[in-house]
Amino acid sequence: MGFLRSRKFLGFLLALHLAVLGVCGPVRAQDQPLQLYEEKIKAGLLYNFLKYTSWPTDSAGKGGLRVCLLGDGPFDTYLYPLQGRMAQQYVIAITKIANASEAGNCSLVYIHRDREDSLPQILQSLRGRHVLTVSDIDQFAAQGGMVEFGREDQKIDLLINKNAVDAAGLNIQARLLKLAKLVPGRNG
Repeated sequence: MGFLRSRKFLGFLLALHLAVLGVCGPVRAQDQPLQLYEEKIKAGLLYNFLKYTSWPTDSAGKGGLRVCLLGDGPFDTYLYPLQGRMAQQYVIAITKIANASEAGNCSLVYIHRDREDSLPQILQSLRGRHVLTVSDIDQFAAQGGMVEFGREDQKIDLLINKNAVDAAGLNIQARLLKLAKLVPGRNG
């Protein structure tokens, strides 16, 4: 069901992402419970979505790739090392926004769990924009979000609502899609 089924693959993926991000030194993922490195893996995956997602030419690269953080959560500290890095020849900028109406210049909006109660309104306000929406809120993709970081036992599942991605005019490369479970869901 999830794409991260074997401990060896999980360890390899973690080491690869941490090396790319420069977040910390070597970690033996297979010797630690998921909660100790889950946020680092998610940050690495988010970086890969910046690298392997195409935005329409009229919206790509305006001021770089802007990652907007909506809400508050511990995940932010794992994303800040992406600040100033390059993806697709664009500089990555990390910024906090107070509400979805501020997402006009965002390439990606990460919606924290503390915004779960207002998720339908957030997704509605982002509809029609060329913005990749990502969250670890349960059933995020099924509710119209684009990329959900799920969790099952000691595994991270990647769930993608391809209908919502397509409706936003975005294209996620096959190398990421093959790692994910495509879920039916609303168009955002």
